[in-house]
Amino acid sequence: KATITSEQTTYQCGLPFTNASITAGTGTDTKECSPYVASDGTARLIVNPQTSASLTSHFTYDKKSYSSSATGVPLAANYCYAFQELTTKFNHNFTAMQPGDFYCKKDDGNGYLVPNYVVSFPNDMKCIGLVFKKDKDKSDAGTYMDVSGTSMSTIKGYVMALQDAGAFAWANKDGAYDFRVGTSTSETDWNGYSNCQTMKGTGHDWNITHFPAANACI
Repeated sequence: KATITSEQTTYQCGLPFTNASITAGTGTDTKECSPYVASDGTARLIVNPQTSASLTSHFTYDKKSYSSSATGVPLAANYCYAFQELTTKFNHNFTAMQPGDFYCKKDDGNGYLVPNYVVSFPNDMKCIGLVFKKDKDKSDAGTYMDVSGTSMSTIKGYVMALQDAGAFAWANKDGAYDFRVGTSTSETDWNGYSNCQTMKGTGHDWNITHFPAANACI
């Protein structure tokens, strides 16, 4: 079983173990087996029921080896033995992000990531999106700005919001639906941010409210 902690809270997870093995048996009649490592952080092994046995577990995590053992353990159906409770403090920052990570929001409005291998969450975790691509796509021509309005040298990836914004008209300026301002018409590029900045219309006679669908997403 394994847990990870961050500055926010503690999560149960299935850490990416390697070289996992369990030795089970009595006396000299023991055998080393490769267990099934489940996503909840447990290692599972099917054995013949015995009155008691000795169990030794080994695994490697983050280039470090761990082992533990117990004797006189009854082997029976549906038993779970916690030989090694590994607790590690993770630093899963935006540089380490991977597709499938959970993008969450703090009370102060800042975001943070929870790794995609976490299998249980606290009820108060504010997950607002999922990472679906790491790093900036080569077709993304956008010049990104941070919350202070300063140009960013790069971005770490892209997040898909969990909440559906709803159904809105694409454009509506003075009743005109087919209102064009020079956004990209490609269906394959990654210029969503650039298009949104164009729709904001700084220095023009339009603004983001003339594009209800885009406005609902920001």
